[in-house]
Amino acid sequence: MNIAVSIAIPDDEEKQTELSFDELSDRAKEKARDNYRQNYPDDGWWDSSYEDFDKIADMMGICIATKQVPLMNGKNKSVPAIYFSGFWCQGDGACFEGNWYPEKDPLASLTKVMGHAPNDADLHEIAFGLAHLSERCNQLIPEARVKVEHNSRYYHSNSVSYDIDLPMPIHIQEGNELQHMVFDGLRTKLDLDDEAFETEVSDLLRRFMDWMYGLLEEEHEHLTSDEVIDQYLEEMKFDEDGEAIY
Repeated sequence: MNIAVSIAIPDDEEKQTELSFDELSDRAKEKARDNYRQNYPDDGWWDSSYEDFDKIADMMGICIATKQVPLMNGKNKSVPAIYFSGFWCQGDGACFEGNWYPEKDPLASLTKVMGHAPNDADLHEIAFGLAHLSERCNQLIPEARVKVEHNSRYYHSNSVSYDIDLPMPIHIQEGNELQHMVFDGLRTKLDLDDEAFETEVSDLLRRFMDWMYGLLEEEHEHLTSDEVIDQYLEEMKFDEDGEAIY
């Protein structure tokens, strides 16, 4: 006698539905994007921007300091001392630590910046301002120095302090009142007295920090855009709710 046996397969043992990203509903796609963004972009996405900022800063007389960053292998690497926070709060921004010195050849400095970033009008204005300040410093106080230090738990263009050194030229005699009077008069004429100089240089350096932050924000928005995220998700499989399977 032949006996037919029917074996039912429980629902929970049925093969899980696997969908490509393009096959998901709009709601599931958005969930998949949000899940992916939680761990993306990876730390270090700003490295190339930092390198470019450091290069441009050097063209304008800004010597950005370095900081040590730990690596996975236990070693450290030196990177520009640039800091930022973002990109959702009013107090977010960027800053750096380092020094500014008058450029010996302001015209060459400005030409380098404009050649490196020919279409960036905001950067051109900052570079022109620092070149103009360098030109006046070279006439009277070529050894001027501005030290920039981070002084807050926040990171933005107002979270730094400035230590300004405007040394008197060595050819001016300490007891020569006439030379001192002429020197002080020229400083005022060139807007290089202590207050005017600090206001001008701090404004230009803050504008450069704000410019850096603007580019970092643009890069982050690009990396986390639907267009870029979708390219990664096209290589993955999902369930119907947009949860990644692999």
